[in-house]
Amino acid sequence: LSHLFTDVNSIELKQAGANTLYIRGSRGDANLKSIPVSVLLLDELDEMSQKAINLALTRLDGQLSKTVWGISTPTVPNFGIHKLFKDSTQENFIFKCPCCSRLTRLIWPDCIEIIGEGIHDQRCHESYLKCKECGGKLSQEAKPDWLSKAKWEVGNQNGNPDIRGFAISQLYSFTVSPGELVMAHFKGFGDEAANVEFHNSKLGHPYIGDGAKITEDDVEACIKGHSKEDTRPTGGNRIITMGVDQGKINYVEVTEYFFDQYANDLNVAATAKVLYETKFGEEDWHILDEMMRIWQIQSCVIDADPQILEARRFARRFPGYVWLSRFRRGVTGKEISVNDDDSFAPIATVDRSNWFSAALGRFREPRRIMLPRDVSMEYRQHIQAPIRTYVREGTAEEKQKRQTDNLVAKYISTGPDHFALARVYSEIALPFAASLTSGEDVGRFL
Repeated sequence: LSHLFTDVNSIELKQAGANTLYIRGSRGDANLKSIPVSVLLLDELDEMSQKAINLALTRLDGQLSKTVWGISTPTVPNFGIHKLFKDSTQENFIFKCPCCSRLTRLIWPDCIEIIGEGIHDQRCHESYLKCKECGGKLSQEAKPDWLSKAKWEVGNQNGNPDIRGFAISQLYSFTVSPGELVMAHFKGFGDEAANVEFHNSKLGHPYIGDGAKITEDDVEACIKGHSKEDTRPTGGNRIITMGVDQGKINYVEVTEYFFDQYANDLNVAATAKVLYETKFGEEDWHILDEMMRIWQIQSCVIDADPQILEARRFARRFPGYVWLSRFRRGVTGKEISVNDDDSFAPIATVDRSNWFSAALGRFREPRRIMLPRDVSMEYRQHIQAPIRTYVREGTAEEKQKRQTDNLVAKYISTGPDHFALARVYSEIALPFAASLTSGEDVGRFL
C-alpha cells in the first residue's frame, strides 16, 4: 500500500496519481472544514461526537456521487455504528463447512469448544472452533483454506439496500487463536471492563454490562413520599445545591444533602434528596435568580457552554455561590480544578466519567437518593439515557495497535440526557457547599 502513495506532502495529505487522501482527526472543527470530498471514511465511529460526524458529512455536499464508510468497534446498543447497522443489510460472512459442506457462519459460543475452567488453566489453549451445524472441528491452521471461498450474505431482508452493513468477529481471525478468545472470555468473569472489552472487541457485539445503566426499576425504587410542591426551605441552614444543564432549554435540579459530619469523599457519605426539577427556555435566565433565592441555594454548578456569557452574568450576580463547569481530560478521579481569574465567574474543570459515576451511582444499591413522587417522566427518561462502557486509553495509533491495555470508563447516551447532566452538576456542587459552610478548602471533601 505504501508504494501507491508516491507523492507524499505530509502526514495529513497523501497523493497517488490523480487521487488525494486527506487524513484528519475529529477533535477540532477546523480539522473537518474546507475540504470537499466524494468518499468519506469515518474510523472508530463510536468514539466520534455527533457534532464531528455531522460536520464531516457536510464535506460531501458538493458531490453528485458520494460514498460514506463507517467503521468501528461497537460499544452499546442503538448507538453509533450499531444504530447505523440496524438499518443496513446486516451482512454475515458465511462459508462452506469442510466437514459437512453446509453453509454456516461462526458465532459465539455455538462455534467454540471451551476447554479449561479459568484464565490460568493452560487447557484453554486446547479449545477449538467447531461447526454449529455438525459439530465438526474446524482447524485454526487450515482457516485460510476453508474461508477462501467465504462470501457475504444479507441478514436483514427489510434493511435499506443502499446501506450495506457488515459484521465480523475475531472468531474469523487468522492471528487470534480459539484459546486466546476463551481466555479473554474467562478474564471477563468478575471484571466489568474486561467483560465489556470481550463483547465489544472480540465478538464485535454492542453490550451493556450489569449495573452499567440506570433502569426504570432503579428509578422507581428511589421515589419517596415528598413532592416538588412541598413548602420551600426557610432558615438557610440546609445543604441545598442546584445543577443546571444549559442551552436552548435549561434543565435544573435542586438537591438537598444529608450527612452526619463533614468528611473526605463527602459525596459517598451523603444521601441526596431531589427537591425539585424543572426546565425553561433560553430567554428565561431570570428564573435561575428566583430559584437561587426561593430554594436558598448554597452552591450552584452550571454548564459553561454554549451560552457562556449568560452563565458568567448569572455567576456574577451570585459571587461565591455559582461555579461554571467543563469536562476535561487530564483531571483525575473526583478532583476539581478551579480557575478563578477574579471575574466572579470561576470555572470548575472535572473528569466526566467519575462524576457521572458519583451522581448516577446513587440510584443503585445501596440507594442513596430520594426522588419526589411527582418527578417528571422526562427526568426519569433522561436519567436512564447514559450507559457506562469502557474504551482503551491512549493515542489513536496506540489503540489501533492495541499497545495499551488501560481501559477507562466512559459514559455515552442513547437519548436525551439533560436532566442526567443537571444531576451531575448538582453532585459537583456538594463539595462547594461544604466548603462554603465549613470554611475549609473544597479539596477536603473530595
